[in-house]
Amino acid sequence: MNKTLQMVVSSLVICLYIGLIELLCRQKKLSRPNARKVIHVGVCLIVALLTVLFVDYKIFVLLGIVFCVLMFVTRYILKLESLSDRREASLGEVFLPLGVAISAVLATNQQYFVSSMLILGIADTSAYYFGKKIESPRLFFGKTLVGSVACLATTFIICVFVVPVHNAIAIAFMVSLCELISPYGSDNLTLPIILSAITLVL
Repeated sequence: MNKTLQMVVSSLVICLYIGLIELLCRQKKLSRPNARKVIHVGVCLIVALLTVLFVDYKIFVLLGIVFCVLMFVTRYILKLESLSDRREASLGEVFLPLGVAISAVLATNQQYFVSSMLILGIADTSAYYFGKKIESPRLFFGKTLVGSVACLATTFIICVFVVPVHNAIAIAFMVSLCELISPYGSDNLTLPIILSAITLVL
């Protein structure tokens, strides 16, 4: 499959997924906070799955930029209800596709790119949900100790299948720290950068 067709198929799958979540949100079958996070983790998993199945991950450089523009438009013009939660406090939906694009640029191979997508989707979301469900001290920007530990543990579990254990520990600590100190949803942008930088060094 040529890259143009890969881009078309990938775009359609992602748009259909976001459209489905938007529909569920408008029908009140999914709350706004949950819809936002379901889109976040779902898009990352879709990108990872498409890459594993048949897509050249480098196509997400351009697609990430395109979707960044689209998310900016949906934020201020064609407002999606599913992405409206924390609109005033976070630019996460705009940063996410840009983070995907940066990962695609900096990743040295498919395995590292897929791992980055899993961490970006699952570790960040686990930090959010565990941080909300379990009471613990707040650290920076409203983020909690439990959330940071959840991010660290999830990142380690993902990385240990890709790199040696000592490297997985180092990556997990760096990612959880980066997630903790990144405000306004910017962790969607900073995590791919720090992940790519670490993998280049290690």
